[in-house]
Amino acid sequence: MIKRPRQLPAILLVVLTSAVGTAARSSIDGQTYSNTDYGFQVTAPAGWSIEQNIGAALVLLQSPDGEVAFRVFIDLMSSLDTPADHREKAKGRYGIRGRETTVQELIEEWEGQSPEYLPLPGAYRGEEEPVGELDHEALPPEGGEDEGGDGAETGMDDPTGEAGGEPMETVVEGDAMEVADGSFADADPDAGEVIIEEMTVMEGLIALQQTTGVPYKDAAARELESEQVEEQTEQLDDLAAVLRELAASEPRLTTYDHSVTDPTSGATTNTRHIVCYLLRNTVGYTIQASVPKERFRHHLRDLIAVFTSMRIPALEGGRYGRADAIEMDPQTTGVITGRVLIRGTAVPGATVALYRTRDDYISREPYKTTTSNFIGEFQLVGVPPGTYFLLEADAELGEERLGTFQPLLDVKVRRGFASFVNLELERVE
Repeated sequence: MIKRPRQLPAILLVVLTSAVGTAARSSIDGQTYSNTDYGFQVTAPAGWSIEQNIGAALVLLQSPDGEVAFRVFIDLMSSLDTPADHREKAKGRYGIRGRETTVQELIEEWEGQSPEYLPLPGAYRGEEEPVGELDHEALPPEGGEDEGGDGAETGMDDPTGEAGGEPMETVVEGDAMEVADGSFADADPDAGEVIIEEMTVMEGLIALQQTTGVPYKDAAARELESEQVEEQTEQLDDLAAVLRELAASEPRLTTYDHSVTDPTSGATTNTRHIVCYLLRNTVGYTIQASVPKERFRHHLRDLIAVFTSMRIPALEGGRYGRADAIEMDPQTTGVITGRVLIRGTAVPGATVALYRTRDDYISREPYKTTTSNFIGEFQLVGVPPGTYFLLEADAELGEERLGTFQPLLDVKVRRGFASFVNLELERVE
């Protein structure tokens, strides 16, 4: 974003577009899938298969045993769609259903339980029990039952999961040996040193949640947050509620437990879906991992690895991060760029209009118009130099009609320069 007027070199400026172009440019290099149109990248664990454009999915990653399917869906959304709109549309479009909860709630279910260790990484070959799974006795800490709630009690800070107690005996099948810090290394010198990291289910769930940048909240933090939400709710008006939703563009990681019963055999299949929703500009990302519910913990390490490997553009990069580029001759025209805001929050989908004269404004005939993107940015490019009568913006958010608090008068455009302005909106009574 340009912070102040400055001389523009001969560059390509970009503008937002919602039109779907040609087929997405994608490639597979080893275990990494990349898509240059969306600026998206994901890496599959060793041995997993990768397939492009499977049904509605941009890419499908699948574990060797076929139990885990990891799909990525991409949708171009309206500039006024909020993260909640994206979630609701994605659920209907991709058949995401079942009992909805969150990874945070799964973590809370494990608080207070004795540490249970996850299988070793990559330990699936179709056997009944995974090769190399840790065999722990999982005794409670000294002094009684595990209360849960903080790192010491749940094993988050203690690699053995036994804060204050004796280390548990660990049995590892295969060529591995214990090293000084209690972890394990591959005994095969030709393979090099491979540290096998122990991880409890509790730690794994926390790590999974943190792959989307959402911090783990212990009992004390949850109680404090609950009190703050209650206070905010009392003071929240309709407009503030919409603005808060617009500002909440961080990833949302949700789980769905879904059961299907075969009418012929009567057998029931229980599936757990881990779904990440993310809205960037007008691109909605839906990332869905599906795994048999009873095997969820078995595959948790690999799920963490895949979610951690994802790279999604924050505000730019890729054809639809800020879509098609257009050329501007800096020797003959100028640019007006900036953001549309209300109470400091970006307003997407606002109409920005530049009027050449007072008569044009009265007759509502703007010289140039554009629309702000999901982070409130707008650009008027290719504007001939001169002084323009007025620049304003307006928008609709929910039931609210918004207009410019103070329209900008006498807008000066200089040849070869870009001017940055903010347009603040207010309620229109």
